[in-house]
Amino acid sequence: CVPQVPGTYQDAMNGNTRLGKAVRAACEELNHLNGMELQMIEQADAVLKKLGVKTSLVSQAEAVDQQGSSDGPQEPGGADESQEQG
Repeated sequence: CVPQVPGTYQDAMNGNTRLGKAVRAACEELNHLNGMELQMIEQADAVLKKLGVKTSLVSQAEAVDQQGSSDGPQEPGGADESQEQG
């Protein structure tokens, strides 16, 4: 049984609706978690450099992050309003 989320796609993309606020909060949480993950990767990278490893985890993680953000979904309210269907 999959729980149903009340609202439509438009509700999710509108930052003034209850669903839109929840989506925005979820996106902010994911951004926060991503920042924490990058901090951990930087710390691991520093330890590996001390051990003599020359490959950087940070540059690899940033490349993956940039690749994912270029084709990922936009945050609610970030869509161009001129492209709305109507």
